Amino acid sequence: MQFKRLEHLQRHERIHRSDSAFVIPWNISPSTYEIICNAIRMHAGILPMTFTIPSRHTISRYIEGYFRGFHEHFPFLHPPTFRIDTVAPELLLSMAAMGALYRFEHTKGYELYFTSKAIVLHLLQQRSGVAAHNLMNRNISPRSDSPKQPLSPAEIQTMQALLILVDMATGSGEPLSQDSLPLGGQLAVLTRQGGLGVYDEIETDAEWKDWVRREERRRTMFFAYILLNIQSIAFDIPPLIMNREIGLCLPHCNVEWVTTTETEWRHMRNKYGHTEQQFYPTLNKILQGKDVYTAEPLSSLGNYALINALIQRIFFERQISDGPDLQSDKVKVLEIALQAWQRSWEATFESSLDPSSPKGPLGFNSAALLRLAYLRLNANLGPSRNLSSLNPQDISAAFTQNSAIFTRSSHVDRAVLQCIHALSIPIRVGIPFVASTQTMNGSIPHPLCTLECAFLLSRWLGSISDTIQSSPAGLDSLREDERKLLGMIISLIRETDRAGSLERNEHDSFCIQRMAATTVRLWAETFRGVHVFPIVSIVGQSLSTIADILEGQLGVIA
Repeated sequence: MQFKRLEHLQRHERIHRSDSAFVIPWNISPSTYEIICNAIRMHAGILPMTFTIPSRHTISRYIEGYFRGFHEHFPFLHPPTFRIDTVAPELLLSMAAMGALYRFEHTKGYELYFTSKAIVLHLLQQRSGVAAHNLMNRNISPRSDSPKQPLSPAEIQTMQALLILVDMATGSGEPLSQDSLPLGGQLAVLTRQGGLGVYDEIETDAEWKDWVRREERRRTMFFAYILLNIQSIAFDIPPLIMNREIGLCLPHCNVEWVTTTETEWRHMRNKYGHTEQQFYPTLNKILQGKDVYTAEPLSSLGNYALINALIQRIFFERQISDGPDLQSDKVKVLEIALQAWQRSWEATFESSLDPSSPKGPLGFNSAALLRLAYLRLNANLGPSRNLSSLNPQDISAAFTQNSAIFTRSSHVDRAVLQCIHALSIPIRVGIPFVASTQTMNGSIPHPLCTLECAFLLSRWLGSISDTIQSSPAGLDSLREDERKLLGMIISLIRETDRAGSLERNEHDSFCIQRMAATTVRLWAETFRGVHVFPIVSIVGQSLSTIADILEGQLGVIA
């Protein structure tokens, strides 16, 4: 008898299913290890005094952790052609640092982080010094029209190392979080210098190795843009790279990226297509509500970049708005754009709502950002979360003290519906199961979306409770759509072990307040366990504290 293979096992098979076709990236021979050590020792003068090079087997374990974990969410390196003996030491050390986190060896990961950071900053300082020297010793104007030289392959590796370090700092608590914005600024500069604004069409007759080199550069710059946009989402700050700066074409499908031979690559290109679509014109089509997948579906990474672009557009619309609510015509345009984006997501065969899908987690991360986009568009509670404090007590205090203003409306109903859909996923799968299996899920967009959904849904339920309590008509004072939303929440709670909370003989307003506490508690329970990134634990602790507060208020009222 044969059993169907679990999807998460299939996902891990992707890296090594063609082991015979290429060298496994984390296989390190003694001679290769000596090459790695010599490359690191060349920077001995700038490395932390306490740093010692990890053993061959330790580096192998960490690099495996990188490819089996972080690489799934940021696939900008090309495993089939990756050669560890030619990788720049700063990139290797940053990969090892991230891989150590995915092996839950956080202390060693942080040591490697600071070592890689020392080399990266030294190289950037050297690069800046050379530019300053050339400027002072050339008889030309700083406004010269001489063409800029693209980043060399070595400089691209420095940018990739910096990208990994920025993500690690963004997902960590103190003190690494202090690095996230300064290093993010450096990453933005290097990304622009790498050709972010250049149209980079890859010819249809390109050779495989040339395509890999150019696609890797493109993916690296798009992931830099995405990561810096996620910083903006998390900490409510202006994004460091604007949509209009991007001249690149959208990345190709992951099935092409993971091919191990030129023959296999050409087969996938012929099967799935290879039409180049430039990022910014495609974004404009989506903003007009037009379908962008008619020629062929976009890649999951292309959709991921575009949903980040729509959230950035919403951010700036909020910044120029005179009040808490956007003008209805702007909301309509952006909702039509989100619907067009969703059609593109649904047309992409790589899309999935399962973070462990063999298709990769980018579709899952994109879906989380779609929900967050609806929330930011229709009920902007993002700034009230105080997530930048990275302190569960401060975040929970912001929940109780900062009563963000929003008026219940059909627009808010749509945001609430997204919250309900978000909660339905862990309930459908099983909250204990989600809590025990998402430990290795390194998604940052997902907990960001969860925190915002919990804020909005509990606030909305509180507002509904107040309306029912103050109105003689009770539940009849609500609009029909609001009553339907309440019914959906009740149905979800009945599917959990907290269904008994609905059976108490309580006034409707009090029951709805209890529902607010219950929904937050259910979300909090999905974050139990150890996590790769401390920021995920911070979100879980914050939700648990908020649930405690709401449950405590029930006792006071009773």
